[in-house]
Amino acid sequence: MKVSICISTWNRATKLCKIINLLENQNFPQEEFEIIVSDSHSTDNTENIMTDLMRKYNNIKHIHINNIISEKRNNAMKQAQGDVIVLLDDDVYPMPNFIQSHYDANLNNNKYVFCGKIEFPEEKITSSNYYNFRNQQHKISEQEKNNLNFSKIVTMNMSFPKSFLEYFGLMNENYICYGCEDVDYGYKITQKGFILKYLPSAYGIHDEDSSDIIKYGEKLYKTGLYGSRIFKQECYEGWRKIYSKKVKFGKILSLNIIKKKIERDLIRNDKNLKKYNYFKYKLYIYCCFLSGVRDQKRYRKLSIEDSKKGL
Repeated sequence: MKVSICISTWNRATKLCKIINLLENQNFPQEEFEIIVSDSHSTDNTENIMTDLMRKYNNIKHIHINNIISEKRNNAMKQAQGDVIVLLDDDVYPMPNFIQSHYDANLNNNKYVFCGKIEFPEEKITSSNYYNFRNQQHKISEQEKNNLNFSKIVTMNMSFPKSFLEYFGLMNENYICYGCEDVDYGYKITQKGFILKYLPSAYGIHDEDSSDIIKYGEKLYKTGLYGSRIFKQECYEGWRKIYSKKVKFGKILSLNIIKKKIERDLIRNDKNLKKYNYFKYKLYIYCCFLSGVRDQKRYRKLSIEDSKKGL
């Protein structure tokens, strides 16, 4: 088996079906790759969709574990039989030659973890300032391409030889909620001497569910409230390199009155492309993150039941 594609999922049956069909119809031989869908007993139509797909294709596994993203990715990687592991999210549509690009990049590879190219749908980018901003967040500069900072890891579209797991291991499963489990993994990978490298030929379209800046801000709030706290406990040096200055010098931005004012402006002007302001979007998500950090005083240890509720 050459390639194992590991997809973690939760209640995205329609997108998952599209992703699997896109993978199965690529120019990479079906007998040389497997698709492992790591689920947590989705409550939508995922089970029926997967049953139909497994009847149609004989290279798919559908497995279940707790609804924690790092556990789901780990569960799939543990069962992978391929020489190359590809991590793919359940809202990223793989474009033609996706599998071949990841496989070819990993031939004779002894130091790179490859992060593929991600973009949002063109029709969303050209009609919404929010999606234009989100798309810019995926951009990689020329200076970064051959040696990405650990904070730029792209776990939604990433590959490496399975043998590398002997050196940097699996993802940290202490991240119960949204945020920081990916940068924790990036730090762990780079600390073991491996290099994160951009792979633009492995191209995916990110069709996310967060439809506006408010919903995205809620994710960043949770990252500040839960994920960053766990990151600081589990990986202080990594946390210090990304977040210490932001937290130290940005306390005033955690005030809700500032966040609400920026939010109103961004929502009002979302369709007015002439009023796009990248730095105002950055400031808003910075405020959301810092609001979460501020509210850590109310922090409590999360449980598996919390993860089922989407906390």
